[in-house]
Amino acid sequence: MNEPASEFIRERLVCIGRIRTPDGKLSLGLRPEAEARNAETTRAFDLSPRTRRFRPGAIYSVPCRAMAIQAVEATYVEMFPDTGLVAAWQARSQAEETAHRVAQQERKESRVDRLSEFLRPLRNEYLKLDPVGRAAFEVRVLRTLRS
Repeated sequence: MNEPASEFIRERLVCIGRIRTPDGKLSLGLRPEAEARNAETTRAFDLSPRTRRFRPGAIYSVPCRAMAIQAVEATYVEMFPDTGLVAAWQARSQAEETAHRVAQQERKESRVDRLSEFLRPLRNEYLKLDPVGRAAFEVRVLRTLRS
């Protein structure tokens, strides 16, 4: 993306929203306006702060080249006229975003060690003790666990 702007050609692209790429990555889907109804023309772009403002169903004039766009230079043109198709894109995009957030939350929660969390208050008290107190504490905990 460090290429001069002259190498980029401004193109009208329709945002179809968030899509899942074949490798499972959440990306931004854009199609040329003339081929907006053709799913095979969808191009996936990485989500970034600059592309997050793109909304499903909106047509943008974007400088692009092959698989690169200059999102910072994109300008809104109008909404795609087929409201039924726009609604479908919006619903799919929202579903993909929700599924992505749920998967992230699941990964985050599965990393939490519940036993360590549960025992943290005991560990904090244990760390406050001197070596003799720690030994007595350990004996008491083991005796409690074994009984």
